[in-house]
Amino acid sequence: RMIKHQLDEAMGHLRRSHSETLLVLVDLQGFSYRNADLSIVSYLIDVFFLYYPRRLDQIILVDAPLLFHPTWQAIKP
Repeated sequence: RMIKHQLDEAMGHLRRSHSETLLVLVDLQGFSYRNADLSIVSYLIDVFFLYYPRRLDQIILVDAPLLFHPTWQAIKP
């Protein structure tokens, strides 16, 4: 529910600001395989591609650890 709420808020902000796309900033500080939830990442990718096509402009990953590369290879669209 929280993810849907945040996306709805972001889309509402886009309409009010007359913008068309989002930039998503993801802070990966402290990321590890133990706290990785690939189902949420997969869900977000599906949501953006299915329900908000052409709305996602960029995703910026901050403080991604070296072990993130194989994870990204598994989930990238």
